[in-house]
Amino acid sequence: MNDANDASTLGEVQQLKNINVEIKRLSGQLKNLREKKKMIESNILTYLDKTNKNGATAKDILVLAREKTVNTRKNEKAKSADISAILAHAGVNNVQETVSQVLGALKGEETTKKMLVVKQPVAKKK
Repeated sequence: MNDANDASTLGEVQQLKNINVEIKRLSGQLKNLREKKKMIESNILTYLDKTNKNGATAKDILVLAREKTVNTRKNEKAKSADISAILAHAGVNNVQETVSQVLGALKGEETTKKMLVVKQPVAKKK
């Protein structure tokens, strides 16, 4: 490799470091904004419930309270237990092995991917 390519690669490594720092910073901001959004939405819904209103307007913004059905997420243990119960009820033999196969099929195919690991230099003790 010649010096120009080495310098270019070193520049890209520095750029990668800067991008990772920025992504971390923005992720923190997004987390805070999502929490704030959830709190404000909760406050507005509480107000609408107290005043028995379905909606409210503020300048040119209209907000409406609606009921929506949502499914909660299950962890792996709960999924496995539910699948086991369904298979046992259906009379499937060797339930645990079948559950393992079903859960394995849901994960998709395992592949190998080459990736970079970026580590910050360790501060030297003086």
